[in-house]
Amino acid sequence: MKKNLSKQLRHFDPLLHKVLASQHISVDHLFYDDYLQQLRIALWTKLEQHSLEESSYLFRWLVWQLKDCQRENWQQLRIQQKLNWQNPRRHYSIEEDLLYATEFLDDLVPLLTVAERDFLRLRLRGKTFQEIADALGKSRKTMYYYQKRIQEKFRKLLKIG
Repeated sequence: MKKNLSKQLRHFDPLLHKVLASQHISVDHLFYDDYLQQLRIALWTKLEQHSLEESSYLFRWLVWQLKDCQRENWQQLRIQQKLNWQNPRRHYSIEEDLLYATEFLDDLVPLLTVAERDFLRLRLRGKTFQEIADALGKSRKTMYYYQKRIQEKFRKLLKIG
């Protein structure tokens, strides 16, 4: 029985890789192996239950299983991040810092006005306040105002998130 299941599982292996590729998760992705293993486990349980009657929906079902795994990973990272912020002595790796910064920026950007986004984009590129003011055709005082507003929105996001 178990040999038969593992043979069936190997039969579906290309489908699992296709599911990952369809969600833009390449082989060099940080969690590729974890997601592949989670999909194998989910498919294994489905095969054990003999519930492949709706095999035409198997690809879509696997995609949703993958999305659930991604959500769980992000929730675990958020919880871990909050715990790490409470313990400032912990050392971060560059990859973790980039992951956290990207996550916060993804959450922050929709809260910003177009002018604030432009300011933040240029500021992240290392431009000075005067260079940004010249590029946007505004005063330096306005740039400091944008910075203050972005900081307020970021603090609000940290309290909610």
